Amino acid sequence: MVHWNLLATLLLVAQEPPRAAPAERPNSPAFREPAAAIVPVNQNIWIDTNPKARRVLVRAYVCRQRAPLEEFMCRKDSKEHESVLAVELDPKSLQAALIAAELKPGSPARYDGEKFHPPSGEQLEITVEWKQDGVFKKARAQDWIRDFKTQKAITHEFVFAGSEIVEDPQTKQKRFLGDGGDLVSVANFPGSIVDLAVHSSNTNDSLLFEAFTERIPPQDTEVIVVVRKSQPKPGGAAADAPQPAKAARSDRTK
Repeated sequence: MVHWNLLATLLLVAQEPPRAAPAERPNSPAFREPAAAIVPVNQNIWIDTNPKARRVLVRAYVCRQRAPLEEFMCRKDSKEHESVLAVELDPKSLQAALIAAELKPGSPARYDGEKFHPPSGEQLEITVEWKQDGVFKKARAQDWIRDFKTQKAITHEFVFAGSEIVEDPQTKQKRFLGDGGDLVSVANFPGSIVDLAVHSSNTNDSLLFEAFTERIPPQDTEVIVVVRKSQPKPGGAAADAPQPAKAARSDRTK
């Protein structure tokens, strides 16, 4: 097994013809932040290259409002029945964008004999922006994920695990596990690009989380997913706890 690194990212992305980036970027507050220097990466992926606020922006859509969850965001035509968001993109390009934004991948969840090792990597802040009733709204990804047991929004943090390349022992062909669709997972998979930093079962009868239906906008709503390094509070405390969705500066499109 070969762990992902920057060189492998660039090589794999180079092996495939790039998909055309959208000619028109979304009209969302995330794209209009002061000093933003946003450039397209590939289909539905952008990077804010401002060195003081490096971010990756992804244009996705709501695929489920009600479901037990394995994913928060999956690749289109993969795991929509167990995900809140779906997006049409090249997973290798997403991982390359996260690395280009100076986020450090760690390791996916794994078992070492009888011991479980949770996903590790750069701790991430993931927010979602969407337009509803003419108003742009914003929430943390955790606000849309509910714990089955407590019925409250989760507080676990996301980490950039970094999906891996595996080699078929017979054909010697290399395969990027992230192509399976595990983009932002809430159940642990070896192919997850981003995952929760907890032990979370991926078996259907033991899933820990579900969609927080009341907080999620209607199906097919366009959502901008913003990923950046987790920002500490003043004094070094952890990032803010999840807050209910609210309007983002009452920003309206004229």
